Amino acid sequence: MHYRFCFIVPVYNASNVLHRSFNSIFSQNYKDLCVIAINDGSTDNSFDLLKEFECHDNFYLLNKKNGGASSARNFGLNSEIVKNCDYISFIDADDWIPSDYLDIISSLLEKESVDAIYCKNTVCKNYDEKPEKLLLAKEKIDGKTALDKIISSNISRLLMGKFWKKEIWENIRFEEDIKWCEDNLACIFATSKCQNVLLSNYNGYCLNRISTQTSLTRSKFTNNKIIDSLVADKKLLTNFKDLDYFESIKDLLYFEIADNFLSMLPRFKWKQMNEEQKHFVKQYRKDFNKLKILKSYKPNSKNNKMKKIFYRIFPHLYIPLMKVYLHLNKNKYRYIVD
Repeated sequence: MHYRFCFIVPVYNASNVLHRSFNSIFSQNYKDLCVIAINDGSTDNSFDLLKEFECHDNFYLLNKKNGGASSARNFGLNSEIVKNCDYISFIDADDWIPSDYLDIISSLLEKESVDAIYCKNTVCKNYDEKPEKLLLAKEKIDGKTALDKIISSNISRLLMGKFWKKEIWENIRFEEDIKWCEDNLACIFATSKCQNVLLSNYNGYCLNRISTQTSLTRSKFTNNKIIDSLVADKKLLTNFKDLDYFESIKDLLYFEIADNFLSMLPRFKWKQMNEEQKHFVKQYRKDFNKLKILKSYKPNSKNNKMKKIFYRIFPHLYIPLMKVYLHLNKNKYRYIVD
């Protein structure tokens, strides 16, 4: 079966990287695609550079006031252009794909009737890196299994390297009030709408991990980012708690929420927090304790066991105890310590 693909690409101050990204898209051997670029109020010359691609009939350039990546992606999803496509995918303006990317995606979808296909990605630390050639494999799973896997992070929550039927996004939009973890949240919500998902080890999508001004998601934790991650968990719980199958995913959901909360608490820079942030964390902690989420937290490592022990026995001393523990084990857990 032949499919028409749609790439949605938010762009903000990406003048130093966008040529590589868009050139890779328009170098596709597979030609039945459309590209929606959303200039999100860039203050550099990104918009002018994007105009250079208007020579392509399948290129659509949208311009809007700055509102963040979520706002830009929603702007693309709300456009009439997506109605003429079969599958939607998202690309960041500093990433790139090989010329046979859509050839391989379409071949994986051949003879398959699925709501989505989730592939792997390749982390690239220089522009010469290429995805490793793999013997392609695929597995079709039902939507409930896919949801379990993505909640428990056994499937990557990254937005990139995934394609969904356009119908999946009819009633799903990105949360515009959070700037971090918003794509992970949307990915989980989209998965919850799928009846089936095709998993593949294909790793053609190249994630840019070269240090650039557009690589904000790779910067250190800040109080705002940590709070965004907790807000995302609250929205996740709110979205699922009234669904018929909530009880079947409750333990998985509570485990992930507990693990994130216990991991993030020691990362806060408390002296830099404003009153609104302090109030949010205090209320979140009350809700966390009230829901007895910790009961569903079954530690799967020594580090996680210590987190649960410290929080359960010494809740008010949890943060200093955890910081001391992590400091003493900083070689083993240095990725946790700022």
